[in-house]
Amino acid sequence: MMDIRPVRQDEMPLILGWARDEGWNPGLDDAAMFHDADPEGFLVGHIRGEPVAAISVVRQGTGYGFLGLYIVPPKWRRKGLGLEIWQAGMERLEGRVVGLDGVPDQQDNYRRSGFEEAHQSHRYTGLLPYMGSASVEPVGHHNLAPALSFDRKVAGVQRTTYIGRMLTDSVTRRSVAVVDGGVLLGLATARFCEVGVKIGPLLAYDVDVARQLIAGLAPWIGRVPVSIDVPSPNHAGVKLVTGLGLKPVFQTARMYRGPAPKADLTRCFGLATLELG
Repeated sequence: MMDIRPVRQDEMPLILGWARDEGWNPGLDDAAMFHDADPEGFLVGHIRGEPVAAISVVRQGTGYGFLGLYIVPPKWRRKGLGLEIWQAGMERLEGRVVGLDGVPDQQDNYRRSGFEEAHQSHRYTGLLPYMGSASVEPVGHHNLAPALSFDRKVAGVQRTTYIGRMLTDSVTRRSVAVVDGGVLLGLATARFCEVGVKIGPLLAYDVDVARQLIAGLAPWIGRVPVSIDVPSPNHAGVKLVTGLGLKPVFQTARMYRGPAPKADLTRCFGLATLELG
């Protein structure tokens, strides 16, 4: 019934528009960045030429993949299209460990498909207080390799293309790092979204470095709402964002089909995205 194929880059804004309509608040510059992460990793279903369903199944490294942007617009729901594109997406990731961030009302469905919960995450939102000056440096060619190495150690998976693209500045995105004695101790990206700014990834050696990264981004962000998706097991991260006055507004569960990567959640103070992991 449905023709399923990879999303063209010019179709990405439409898919992210569906995400916006669902309240997922994508970044203003996410379309090109997401597509570059894995050009074959975003699937769209058409009926008589009309896009009716989408899913992202982005391959990362040699044995991992992440599922997100699983959307069927309201007028096309309850016709079996979601299941059809889900099966096509899972077929593309066959043989890999698959991760996703599931909202509470879908988690039982994911469990029935073989996914198991690894941890909860909460989105904290609010205005940042004045945090004083911070010693950070922009992420660029001179420190991109150690930044990607740090990300790999924290995430437990190789995601060079995706995170490398995210760490590249644009008009709506800024990335900074903390470096001490030539050693990179943390990195963070802030990106303007449909509403406010999201900070993520926010990866740091300890909570003091995480605070330094947020303070380094704060002048660029200005007085607009900030959101950070903090893994709940990182108690220092939860204490940091609540101490800054951010409030929990949204909850997800990181789930995996297959063995969970050996992520270091003590150094993950903010997830990169819920769409690509």
